[in-house]
Formats: sequence, C-alpha cells, structure tokens
Amino acid sequence: MLAPSNPLSFRMLHELGGSTINGPSDLTIGQIAEMRAVSHLPIDLYVETPDAMGGIVRGHEAAELIAVAAPQDVKFGLRNSRLLYPSGAHLVDEAAAIAREKVHRAAVALEWIARSGIKLTQSLPGATGLGVPGVGWSADLNREVVLSAIEIFGPARAMFASNFPVDRLCASFDEI
Repeated sequence: MLAPSNPLSFRMLHELGGSTINGPSDLTIGQIAEMRAVSHLPIDLYVETPDAMGGIVRGHEAAELIAVAAPQDVKFGLRNSRLLYPSGAHLVDEAAAIAREKVHRAAVALEWIARSGIKLTQSLPGATGLGVPGVGWSADLNREVVLSAIEIFGPARAMFASNFPVDRLCASFDEI
C-alpha cells in the first residue's frame, strides 16, 4: 500500500477506519499541514529513512514537522544501513548496532527540538494517564493530558475516545 500523498487520500484512510496514518517522508511542511487539516489521526512520519525508502534525512526539521503534524509519531529508519529483514541469529550484532544508532539519532533530534524554541509536548516514558497497565484509569490521572491536548490542538481538533479492548487492561468501559 502506498502512503497517502494528498489530503483526499489521507481523509479516505481516516474514513475507512485508519487509526494512524503513515505519510511519505518527502512531503513538504505545507503538504503535511494540508493533510492535518482534514483529519485528527496521528501521523507516523519517518524523519530518516533507509536508502530503499528514499534515503530521506530530516531530523533537523523534527520540531517544525511536529508543530504542524501533531499528533505525530516521529520515526527513524537508518540511512546508509543494510536492510535486515527477514532477520536471523546471524544478524543479531548488526541489528543491535543499527538499533543503537537509531536511538542516537533520536537523541540528536530531541536536542534539535529543544533548541528550536518551539513549544511542543512529548509523551514521557510510561505516559501516565494514557492507559498504562497496573496504574489504573481515573479522570485525575488523565486531566492534565486532556487539557494539554486541547490547549495545543484546540477544541475543534480534540475528541475523547477509548482504545478498547486494549484499555480494559486499565479499567472497565464504564469507568473510562
């Protein structure tokens, strides 16, 4: 399946029941803004892609991309690395080295984001209030997350939905 490259195809994936949409990595910030205008679904966007996916490198633009596309999952492939799929025991060391480099590149992108001066909100590890198993669900735990999302995206782009059946690890449908 090809990634949507225009607002119409993005909206169609939303209407067909998509819960997140992978966009092409080479879209301009303006094109991404046009897609964001037609759907609130999270956008998965590689800011670095393997050569087989075009070899795009735009980690330095992460803050601007997030500001326009949020909610967005910033993803890292690794340019100039060999493809490992299907993987096997003979590639464990190489896979681990590639994974470490992806983490390093993500850390560099976080530094660029911090230096950008753009006010962004990032989910922290464990993401309190987002349905973490063993934590339980309550309005108090979710209040800050919900209010921050409304402040950042505006009421027109905010909605509440559960993630059932996954959320049942934290609470019943009636509780949520």
